[in-house]
Amino acid sequence: MADQSLPENITGDDLVELLIDGARYDDAEDVQTALDGQVDVNATDQSGRTALHMASGNGHASVATTLINAGACIRTEPAFPDTSR
Repeated sequence: MADQSLPENITGDDLVELLIDGARYDDAEDVQTALDGQVDVNATDQSGRTALHMASGNGHASVATTLINAGACIRTEPAFPDTSR
């Protein structure tokens, strides 16, 4: 994995976005960078989804495993669950 240094001015919100987008798009490097930056692994986006929701919902098993190993809670519900089923 490439060493991705965090900019000095990065915010907590930036780390959450990096984590959740990385999980959504199967970008293990971004996920690890966010985790290395001490982001809350259970942080949520505007819709209440966590990185684990995004990784597992998109079939990214390796990223989901990384998140679980980092302490992601596996018993969470999104704030706006999918009721279309």
